[in-house]
Amino acid sequence: MSGEARILVVDDDQINLRLLEKILGAQYRVESTQDSYEAIRLIKTAPPDLILLDVMMPHLNGFEVCGIIREEERLRDIPILFLTGLNEAVTHVAGMNLGVVDYLLKPYKIENLLLRVRNYIQMKQRHDQVRAQHDLLMQQKALLENEIAERLALEARSQQMARLSALGQMASGVAHEINNPVAGIINCAELLKNRLPAGDVCLEVVERIHREGIRIARIVESLLSISHPGYRKRETVSIADCLDPVLTIVRDKLVNHGIRLETSIPENLPKLTVESQQIQQLLLNLLVNACHSLNDRFPGSDPGKQLRISAALLEEKDQQRLCLEVYDTGTGIPPEIIDKIFDPFFTTKPAGTGTGLGLTLCHEIVRQHDGDLRVESVPLSYTRFTVALPLHPD
Repeated sequence: MSGEARILVVDDDQINLRLLEKILGAQYRVESTQDSYEAIRLIKTAPPDLILLDVMMPHLNGFEVCGIIREEERLRDIPILFLTGLNEAVTHVAGMNLGVVDYLLKPYKIENLLLRVRNYIQMKQRHDQVRAQHDLLMQQKALLENEIAERLALEARSQQMARLSALGQMASGVAHEINNPVAGIINCAELLKNRLPAGDVCLEVVERIHREGIRIARIVESLLSISHPGYRKRETVSIADCLDPVLTIVRDKLVNHGIRLETSIPENLPKLTVESQQIQQLLLNLLVNACHSLNDRFPGSDPGKQLRISAALLEEKDQQRLCLEVYDTGTGIPPEIIDKIFDPFFTTKPAGTGTGLGLTLCHEIVRQHDGDLRVESVPLSYTRFTVALPLHPD
């Protein structure tokens, strides 16, 4: 084992240098130099297992060389033995403060020299073994943490799919049973509204019945959209083809609420093979949510109400994906609920103002297109939804 060890001897006295080379060369690989600058270069280029360093040298003395070596993290564990003719406590303390492990007094006793060199070589090799084991354990720890994170993500996705499956079963079972009576309620409420005279005390109640009936119908429609989207023919379109009709719908609302809109959609982006109406629904839901968030944080007109839509091509190993980003400076999403926002019926809006299905539908649309939907948010700062869609889903 010791035969593989490398020792660097640094001494400006050529006689001492040749003596140490002869004594140590039978058991170790020995390099030597009389120049302190050359010693630093050799140490940095190929760190040895042990350094024998003369204290008194021209240009840079042993203390200065040692200080330069110890500045680099990767060189701090190399044991350094000072070669000196001085047996002074001050010299020893100064060296120890620089990380010198021991002193060899001139003239050398061969047995003592070989014993100390062997001990420090063995210590260095054991240290290297422990360091290698530690590094291996850290690599295994990182791999295990990644595996755990992947499993947790897979489990979360499975739970989400299970919830959607249960939602689909429920929707299938009750949709038709609900739709017919709800349609009757809505029609009867409209009939009563038309027959009641203006100012009638019952008119407000009838209008509320009508509003709630329509809300129930929309909830059922959203449930069916999520649970049974059905197959629709996909077509090859640009992201602008999907975004433009949505912006036409929301542009007046943005202007009326003083929301500043920025779009960055490069013209040279490749086209997507998607169900365009679903992608439009996805974009509409994200933009409407952004508008609500901006209005909640900045009532009225405010220069802080910013909404940004951008797109870019993401090159990956096995495929290309188009990334669409919807960014707003609204209220943000608290960290304690950000993992719940895609759950069915989860909403932070006041009762009666939202179904809690908009983001669930977004998540399902992206999943059906083999894509990813991610969210990043800082409360009272920003929210960023990122949609990553493959150009040609399987």
